[in-house]
Amino acid sequence: MAQVAHAVYQRAKVGYDVSGDAYLIKEYDEGMLVCLADGLGSGPAAAEASQTAIDWVAEHYQAPLPQIMQGCHAVLRETRGAVMALMRIDTVQQQLGFVGVGNVEFHAWSAQPMRPISYGGIVGSRLPSLHEFNFNYRLGDLIVLHTDGISRRFSLDGLVERMRPTLPQRLVQAITDGYAKQNDDVTLIVVSFAS
Repeated sequence: MAQVAHAVYQRAKVGYDVSGDAYLIKEYDEGMLVCLADGLGSGPAAAEASQTAIDWVAEHYQAPLPQIMQGCHAVLRETRGAVMALMRIDTVQQQLGFVGVGNVEFHAWSAQPMRPISYGGIVGSRLPSLHEFNFNYRLGDLIVLHTDGISRRFSLDGLVERMRPTLPQRLVQAITDGYAKQNDDVTLIVVSFAS
């Protein structure tokens, strides 16, 4: 069975005391649920929206991913809303599921292509039709989730190949050193599967 390791980097937009991003990594017997939420804009109102989403997810983490996202949509209606990603890792079946809304990014380093779509919209305002993408993962695979505070211009293949063996924290450092924006909140999560 693959061991799941993770590392996280988060900081607020330069000039702000609070980040408008929030995340949850919930480990349980059969696996892990990862949630990344980016409240629209910056500052306290964005932080309120993203934390409201995280609180809902923490209470309902065992529900199906589309149902969790729909619940977040309902509780975020009184906030400015958020873009979000949900990823469930089943360590028994070695599978992962993903549901995304808005510009929260998913990157995979894997022998098997993993290219889920995060549909345009805003959780709490304009929720698109939800689709859960499912994949099998293998030992050695890596998943990266990040908000738009990280530029999409990095090559995960190049970074991983240069850093083998890659520890999640080293990859987090390499991505944030080279691609974190100063003018936005930043949250980056790396998940790795090792024997």
